Amino acid sequence: VRISTLRVEDCDLLTSDVNDIFQTMIRNQNFHMNLRLDLGYQPLAPGPNASLFQKSPYDSSNIRSISLSHCRLSASQFKAFLSNSMMIHNLKTLILDAALDLPSSTSNEEANQISEDIGKLLSAVRSITVLSLGYNFPHQVLCHLLCSDIMINSCVKELDISHNNHEKIIFAFAKFLRANKNLLRVAIDKNNATLHGLLSISSSMLLYNTTLQDMSPVWEDYRGMVEGGKVVGELKEVRELMLGIQGKLWENRRGVEGELYESVLLRRDDLTMIEAPTEVIALAHVPEYLASKAVKSLHSPPPELFSTDSPTPLSPPRARPPTRRPDSPPLTPTS
Repeated sequence: VRISTLRVEDCDLLTSDVNDIFQTMIRNQNFHMNLRLDLGYQPLAPGPNASLFQKSPYDSSNIRSISLSHCRLSASQFKAFLSNSMMIHNLKTLILDAALDLPSSTSNEEANQISEDIGKLLSAVRSITVLSLGYNFPHQVLCHLLCSDIMINSCVKELDISHNNHEKIIFAFAKFLRANKNLLRVAIDKNNATLHGLLSISSSMLLYNTTLQDMSPVWEDYRGMVEGGKVVGELKEVRELMLGIQGKLWENRRGVEGELYESVLLRRDDLTMIEAPTEVIALAHVPEYLASKAVKSLHSPPPELFSTDSPTPLSPPRARPPTRRPDSPPLTPTS
């Protein structure tokens, strides 16, 4: 039997135990192609040898995936792991959700150094194409990393920074999107963001990145919650933008507040909209007259504006003759 995945979850392991597992994995020919270690939800004790994943005389080219999800390593353990992982030349997937536990007193210089160490690993192991840094991965490190040239020019094609509840990450991510040309898929579920941060991301998605194919954002705002969403198709020629809003909408740029439980589907070829909430229209850079009209029609969208079967682009609304109730006097022209 060729074992492709080994999961070691919720175990009271010492670092030395992990090293023994690691050495066994790369020494035993029955373990094939994929090493996945989920060690977490509790700190990994240092043990006799605190160097995680010691360098090995054995060939580690069969390892394709490593997960240290939720194991909350100390800075020294994490750095040792990054340093020793440079020997895993065929590594493709690296999952580091909540893998690093930094005290709040960590200096900016130390956070920057850890970011550089991650960058060195990405530079040394160019086969890494899937990277996950979610679940409150230290924002100081993640912001430095997202803004670094090494990360921007890395071979990472799928990036997951879900569940990182720090506003600065949103802005660093927007900057990263503007510069990176390799990314194909992104997940930023459950990230706190202000409206300004959301607009930054939207601008990056629609105006800068030319390769992103799939984006699944779920944003939470301090005054409202945006749930669901997907960008499909290369953003150089956006085919569909699908977002949703639930809960109380924050006061937007037009001073409008409202209870929204709707979603939007925009297609660049026909600008067809379904149940379009105001901020999503604004985020999607829809012409002003459409956004303005939607503001007035939050709960009763006119069918001609939100038709689902219109094959052609919508034109600006035409002027309509005034209407009156049957019991009202005739309208007279005004000078």
